[in-house]
Amino acid sequence: MEQGAHRTPRRGPRNGSCAAAIFLQRQVVVAEIARDALWEHPRLGALEAGLRACWSTPIRASDGRMLGTLALYFRQPRSPLRRDFELMSRLTALAAIAIERKRSEQALRRSESQYRGLFENVVEGVYRSSVDGRFESVNPALVAMFGYDTTEEMLAIPATVDIYAQSEDRDRIVAALHRDGMVRDAECQMRRRDGSLVTVIENARVVRDRNGAIEGYEGTITDISVRKRAELQLYEEKEKAQVTLQSIGDAVITADADGRVEYLNPVAEELTGWETREAAGRPVAEVFRVVSESTRQPIDSPILRCLQEGRLAEMQEPSLLINR
Repeated sequence: MEQGAHRTPRRGPRNGSCAAAIFLQRQVVVAEIARDALWEHPRLGALEAGLRACWSTPIRASDGRMLGTLALYFRQPRSPLRRDFELMSRLTALAAIAIERKRSEQALRRSESQYRGLFENVVEGVYRSSVDGRFESVNPALVAMFGYDTTEEMLAIPATVDIYAQSEDRDRIVAALHRDGMVRDAECQMRRRDGSLVTVIENARVVRDRNGAIEGYEGTITDISVRKRAELQLYEEKEKAQVTLQSIGDAVITADADGRVEYLNPVAEELTGWETREAAGRPVAEVFRVVSESTRQPIDSPILRCLQEGRLAEMQEPSLLINR
């Protein structure tokens, strides 16, 4: 007796016992290959190999999917007895277990490989730490962010609290993790190996054991120092512009793209009779009202004309500004 597990035979009712078992979705017993129509196409090769009988049984996964077939070959014509059917049943059950386990292991390896690739190449810093505050794993981006040369050097940090510029920040994040199970967009400053500070955004969640107890934390750390410097520079420039607008002798009115007032400097407030807090959001034509000096008829607002035409607009004739 010879046996084998087949997964991809040529399908069809006349291509041997295994192909027929897959095609018919059931066990196929051929007691005499030389005379059975199910072996019409591969008969010659089988006989030349000395095969005279073949019993094939589908191998099914736990959810019923067809995984392949298991075949018993014989060198003499033979029909199965009761104990043979029991043997085939046990063999196919064992084969199904082995195949599913192998596929699970392969899927796990692929998943681990994909995770490792993401972990190693993502630009954000990624970490996992224990409850007592020691790093268990860190990715290369986090190592570089904090100025270490190797992963081992960063894992040797006694406690994660050491990288926070203010220990209170870590206490706040840990408290949020224990309360909510996660923390999103927590901004704080951390200390690099050389002592310099970086401003970061931290996102994290708790890791629980089988009993639901918290056994650690995992999350990402993003360096936003460049963005924060740009925001500070923009704020400082805005403050300087605000001081200039507040002190110049000309009236200044700014409006949004819809023609609604955003800001009036002190001179504009005096000339129009509107304060910025009152005028903000109102149509500019309501705040900046001008009429012809000669006819006293309303004229088009140069502010609206500038917005509509997308270019510098000037008053076309002598005009008067109507105070509120």
